[in-house]
Amino acid sequence: MKKAGIMMIIGVVFLASFLTIKMTGNTTEDFKAKIGDVINVEYELRLDDGKVIDASTIEFEIGSGQVIKGFDEAVIGMRIGEEKEVSILPKDAYGEAGSGLTHALAGETLNFKLKLIGIN
Repeated sequence: MKKAGIMMIIGVVFLASFLTIKMTGNTTEDFKAKIGDVINVEYELRLDDGKVIDASTIEFEIGSGQVIKGFDEAVIGMRIGEEKEVSILPKDAYGEAGSGLTHALAGETLNFKLKLIGIN
């Protein structure tokens, strides 16, 4: 019986030497939003006077330029279910007023309440 047990251990060790195992899931970094991830975010947008001007859910790829720079930067490192409030200055949003940009929010500081609801 001892000989069979030893042969089994040797066989397992021999087989394991040919395997490559990649561990995934359940590490801290696996669940943080990062550049290149497609994410879903619930948001509420307020101006400095507290007036809510938009509230919705958006899906986008982080770092792809689909959203303003400050929004992109705000979601990096968030975890699913995490909520965050951020203020985005005009330079990281739609630019300064009178800078030639025609967006209605140029020159405004944008205050977002964010909740990461998914990483795809």
